[in-house]
Amino acid sequence: VKEYPPIHFLKVGKEYDSIVNKESFQYYLERRKKHLEHFCTTIERCGIILDLGSGTGGYLDSLKNYKRLINIDLSFNSLIAKKEGNGNVSRINADILNIPLKNNSVDYILLIGALHHVPGGLSKLFEEILRVIKSGGSVFIDEANGYNLMWFLYMKLCKIDKVDTRPLFPYSIRNLAKKHGFVVQKG
Repeated sequence: VKEYPPIHFLKVGKEYDSIVNKESFQYYLERRKKHLEHFCTTIERCGIILDLGSGTGGYLDSLKNYKRLINIDLSFNSLIAKKEGNGNVSRINADILNIPLKNNSVDYILLIGALHHVPGGLSKLFEEILRVIKSGGSVFIDEANGYNLMWFLYMKLCKIDKVDTRPLFPYSIRNLAKKHGFVVQKG
């Protein structure tokens, strides 16, 4: 039985931005940002957005004019690593498999590069998402694609992803989401 949460994630947090901001990762970050910007055009600005497994919270820091933004990450070091940021963001140090929010309290959820960090807990994570998201809410998922050899190699070599991670296949994420009652749309 592997330890969860891995101590590794608690330690590496301070280095998160310097690791993912390397030139080799920039193409993916820009592509991800475009998908997120498109998603944000489809949601209401008065909603509450929750970023699960947020790392340093760079995605929410780039969003402005939203009612409430919440980052949740297991690594306290990640949450405090960002010296500047959007003042509307609340940062919570917690396990995304046990979200410390009330039922039906969030309008939108971001899962950006987080699923592969909880391979044994994906079903539990989707149950937690269903618990906290309001009826009619939306979940934005952007995850490393298991069909992509670059991702497989990156995860094997990246300091962040060295512990019990693997790229996931899109069909497995879609199937899991459907199993939990989500309507799945390709972005």
